[in-house]
Formats: sequence, structure tokens, C-alpha cells
Amino acid sequence: MISSSKQGALLHTKVTPKAAFNQICGIENDKLKLKVASPPEKSEANHSALELLSQALGIPKSCIFLFKGQRSRCKTFLFTKESVESLSNKITRYLENMKTL
Repeated sequence: MISSSKQGALLHTKVTPKAAFNQICGIENDKLKLKVASPPEKSEANHSALELLSQALGIPKSCIFLFKGQRSRCKTFLFTKESVESLSNKITRYLENMKTL
């Protein structure tokens, strides 16, 4: 789900557009599953996914970039200021908090 690159940590995701609301659903097939309310037109779903990751994980949007998958549901996001371990911990913490709600 998370790999390393020279620029930072890479997060592999599966994004489903046109959902009822934005949410991180969990892990599926070694990808973080995201649902976003935006349609997949004019990169709206890509922007919504980036914003969702930023808000949920507490990472500034300026540190997250769409690395791969501009027109695909399978997307890879680059986190420039995060290590693999740090990003993994933030995702784990978020998912654990979601289970307790």
C-alpha cells in the first residue's frame, strides 16, 4: 500500500467517484480505498481525493501530489514530507479511530 521513492512516500489508492460523501473506507487489495462525492470530470475527483487525504491524515495539501493515475481509479499519491513509517502510522491511527466511532 505504501512504498518509498527518492521524493518521499508513495500511497497506492483506489478512488471511487460520485459517492454520497467523501470517506476513507479502509484497505482493499493492498490499496487504500477512498470514496469521493466529486465526478471524475476535469480532475474534480482527483482534487477531492487529495483534499480528503490531507484532512484525514493531517498533512498539508502542499505536501501531497498525484504521482500516477490521473485518469484511472487506481492512483498513487506522493507525500513529500513523510516517511513510509510515518505515513503508515497516520493511516493506521485514522482507520482505528474510524472503527471506534
